Formats: sequence, C-alpha cells, structure tokens
Amino acid sequence: MRAAATAVLVAFAVFPAGASAAERPCRPAGSKALLTTATTRVYETPVRGQGYSRVYGCRYRVGRPWRLGDSYDAGHDISEIDPMQVRGRFLVYRDFYEHYSDTAAGITVRDLTTGRRMHRFDRPSYAVAGAVLDRHGSVAWIGQLPDRSYEVRRADRQGENTRLDAGPAIEPSSLALSGSTVSWRNGGATKTAPLR
Repeated sequence: MRAAATAVLVAFAVFPAGASAAERPCRPAGSKALLTTATTRVYETPVRGQGYSRVYGCRYRVGRPWRLGDSYDAGHDISEIDPMQVRGRFLVYRDFYEHYSDTAAGITVRDLTTGRRMHRFDRPSYAVAGAVLDRHGSVAWIGQLPDRSYEVRRADRQGENTRLDAGPAIEPSSLALSGSTVSWRNGGATKTAPLR
C-alpha cells in the first residue's frame, strides 16, 4: 500500500494535475517552461554537471520534443534562445550569441510537427526586435543593424528572404500582422507588405 501511494505521489510531481497523457512528453521532470500555449510548450532542461540547458519545442498532439539549441552563460560565452510566437504547428524564435566582444543573433522558424527548419537568418552584431508569424510558417521581423538603424525583412513559404524596408526611423515595436498583411511604421508613416 505504501509503495502504491508513493508511486501516485511521484506521478503527480512529474505530471502536474491537468496535464493530459498527450502533453506528458512535452513536460519532462525538471524542465522549465519558456513559452506555453494551448497547443505547444517550449522549455529548457538543465544538463546535469555541465552548466548549460538544452532548449526544446514540443507540440502536444505530436508528443515529440525537438531540440532548438542550448542556453548557457559562461561569462565570456553566452547563448540565449528566446521563443517569440506560435502559430499552428510553427514556432518562431530568436537566438543570441556572445563570445568576448563578438556577438551574433538570428531568427528561426521551425515546424514542430516534423522538426523541419523552415527559415533561418543570422548575422554578426545583429538584434531581432520583433517578429510576426503566419499559419503557413512565413515570417517577418524587424532587426537592428550594426549601425543602430533598423531593417524589415520577410521570409515566405517559397523560402525567399527579402528586405522590405530599412532606415533609422523604423519603430522597432511597430510590427503587426492583419490577415496576410504585415505593417510597420517608418518616420511616422505606416508601411505594408503581403506576408504569404
């Protein structure tokens, strides 16, 4: 009887109340949620004795975690992964790397059903300010360039990566998506482009 009670307690500790059987592969013991939606969980798990964590994205209905990368802070070596948005089966996330005074950043769209990487863009001395994602996996984002000006880019379902706009007056928090149209503000004016 005592062994049975212990097993029940362990089960509740590993799988919180309300977690369905389909969600359990996405909620491993010791994991920390970075982004949670009704369909998806992005989380990190520490690697024992190694000083870093592995970051995964997991869609509940699939029940398979996909490794997105590693997160660590070793002083002069830093790696960060920041999940930004989920739309359907797609996840967009940004990452940042620093090695002494050298930095780089990027943005990735991944299909959490198949694990396929749909889009990837990165460059040195870059920062991703914001992104919008559509249900087909197309993405648009605002990035900060090394000279502190900004650009707006789009990666569509055909795999084409296009710069839509650039300049110091782009408002980094102005990016929005309405239907299949992405909009942003530059110098007080609203600009638009299709996202498809």
